[in-house]
Amino acid sequence: MEETRRQEYRVGLITLVALALFLLGVTWGRGVRIGPGTGELLRLRFPEVAGLEPGAPVFVAGVRRGSVVALEPDSTSVVVVVQLERGIVLRRDAFARIGLQELTGGRKVDLFPGTAAEPLPEGREIPGRTTPDVAELLGRLGELSGQIQQAISRLDTAAAALTAILTPESRRALQQSIQNVSVLSQRLREFTEQHQAALGQTAENVAMLSAELRQLLTTQRPVVESTLQRLQYTSVAAEQTLGRADSLVLELRGATQRLVPILQELQTGKSLAARLLTDDTLAHQVDSTLVLLREFVEQVRRYGINVNVRLGTRP
Repeated sequence: MEETRRQEYRVGLITLVALALFLLGVTWGRGVRIGPGTGELLRLRFPEVAGLEPGAPVFVAGVRRGSVVALEPDSTSVVVVVQLERGIVLRRDAFARIGLQELTGGRKVDLFPGTAAEPLPEGREIPGRTTPDVAELLGRLGELSGQIQQAISRLDTAAAALTAILTPESRRALQQSIQNVSVLSQRLREFTEQHQAALGQTAENVAMLSAELRQLLTTQRPVVESTLQRLQYTSVAAEQTLGRADSLVLELRGATQRLVPILQELQTGKSLAARLLTDDTLAHQVDSTLVLLREFVEQVRRYGINVNVRLGTRP
């Protein structure tokens, strides 16, 4: 009896140990860690997590290097907080992806460190991508099959319409067009074969002409540059001339403005100049006076002036 109890105790103990090992293996496989975690915390932003849970493993280059700590959903995306082992170098173009574990069927996070030269700035979130699962792929395949059926139906409709359009006359016209295209291509091939030498010579001439033109531009570059420099100087001189012309126009405008009052005064007839222009009698008198004055000056110049001066007595 006592031996039977011992045997039962052994079986129960072995069963408990096996059950504990099984639970520990399943927990380990699903990424759940026991005990306090140490390492570096990173924030990964995904549009959706697709069944990812805290404790899921994080793989870097195919090697498990951490686990998911928390999920922080917001209005448009989900922030996944992961804890990585220290010493992992991440680059600026690092990204993450949610995948499916092969054995347990749970979710995992694959972290790709990146290949850029710049390191990842401290505190920066890493963008994440979501890999569709089997159900999602099947759903998309169903949608795609529906679209394919619609496309096939449209092709059938188009084929029926094309069959209705292609009457015997249109078929003959289409055959004639195809034959004409074939004849044209044949003639073009024959023309190319017959004039292949001429076409080759033309190509060589074009190449030679381009080489000569390039050489001419190279040799005449100083002349062209000198001509351009002269044109630049000419444009500068033209600008200066235009500036002086503008100044002259301004001066003429000022002179015109000064002449306007004089012309207005001449038109009123109040000044001596206006009377000389409008009064013929006064103009004749002034002319006669000028003639007499000219004769007097001529007499003085020719004969001089006799002046009698008496001092001390009265005449």
